[in-house]
Amino acid sequence: MNRQNSQVGNQKNLSRVMSLALVEDPKASYAKPMRILRQILGFLLLVSNPVLAAELSFLGGLNYAAPTDIRLGQDQRPTGSAAPAFGLGIDLPFSELPFSFESGIFIKSSRSENSVSALPESKGEWTDIPLLVHYHFDPSVSLGLGGYWSFFRSGNAIQKSESPDSGILVDLRARIRVTDTLFFLVDGRYLHGLSNLSAVPGDTYNTRSIQFLAGASYAIF
Repeated sequence: MNRQNSQVGNQKNLSRVMSLALVEDPKASYAKPMRILRQILGFLLLVSNPVLAAELSFLGGLNYAAPTDIRLGQDQRPTGSAAPAFGLGIDLPFSELPFSFESGIFIKSSRSENSVSALPESKGEWTDIPLLVHYHFDPSVSLGLGGYWSFFRSGNAIQKSESPDSGILVDLRARIRVTDTLFFLVDGRYLHGLSNLSAVPGDTYNTRSIQFLAGASYAIF
C-alpha cells in the first residue's frame, strides 16, 4: 500500500513538473507546439495507470528527409541528406497489458537537394510533437504507431510556413536495461507527412523522413 501511494504521489508530482516546464510566452515561436504538448500530456496523465512506472527519455541522432516535391507538374526529385534530430519524450503505461502511450517534443533539421529546381538545396528547422501507442512484444522490443504535428521554424524548405504539418509516425524501439531504473534506447522512426505544404495551387510538397535515434530513459516510480 505504501508503495502504491508513493507511486501515485510521484505521478502527481510529474504532472506538476511538466505543467511548470511547459509555461510559455504566448508570442514565442514555440507557443503553439508547447500548448498542444501540454494538452496531450494532460490527456495521457488522465488515462494512464498511475501505479505503473512512467519513463522519461532523451533521444538524439539523424533525420534523413526526402520530401515529395512537385512543381508545375514536374517532380523535383529531391535527394535527402542526413541532419540532426533530438528531443525529450515521456512514456506512460496504459495498463498491465503490453501497451503504453508516448509523447514529447523533438527538434529536427531537414536537408534535401535536387538538380531540377532553381533552388538546389532546401533546408528546414522543425519542432515535432509525436503521439504514439507502443505495443511491447517483451521488455526489450516495442512497436509504436501514431501521428505527429510538426511546426516549421525556419529555412527555405516550404512556402506555406504558417500551416503545421501532420502525418503518420511508425517507431521501432529496442530497450536495454542498464540498471533497475535506467535503460539504453535505440529507435528507428518513419514519418509520412499528409499535409500539402505548398502555397502554390496545383503544386505538392509532402514531407517524408526516416530517423535513427539513440539515447536513454529513466523510470519514475
